[in-house]
Amino acid sequence: MKNYKIVVFGKGEAGKSTFISTVIPDAMNIEHKGRTVAMDFGKTVVGDCAYHLYGTPGQARFEVVRDVLSARAHSVLVIFDSSTGICREDQGILDEVAALAVPFWAVLNNKAGLPRKTLIHEVNEVCRAHPGFAGLHEGDVRSRDFAHSVLNSLRTLSESRA
Repeated sequence: MKNYKIVVFGKGEAGKSTFISTVIPDAMNIEHKGRTVAMDFGKTVVGDCAYHLYGTPGQARFEVVRDVLSARAHSVLVIFDSSTGICREDQGILDEVAALAVPFWAVLNNKAGLPRKTLIHEVNEVCRAHPGFAGLHEGDVRSRDFAHSVLNSLRTLSESRA
């Protein structure tokens, strides 16, 4: 069986844990007071391939955890929160991802019921400035269909690096 490591980045409350638990309902989450403090982890098997998804904590003080989790990643997913606008924290995460020198997809997570402060063209613009950017999805990470379409893009990206 082939194994692929996919690491999920984003600032706090962007939707990283929600994405992973939507794709893998029994995924593990190490959290404190509702915030991921170490990681999320889940594995899904498609055909002869196992995809290991690691969700990173979004808070800057856990940057070292992101460094450890992202070692030897095949691809990365960066999740942006459409209700908060793009900020320095998002830019810093993109810089971290670019330093990994692996391809990445981005998601603009549209949280139902919250006003939109970020538009897809804004996310596209900031991501295109970073090497490895492969594409962008927009939708609600709580939707199984949407989350699985994102996973399919990540699978293709990961397999192309193997």
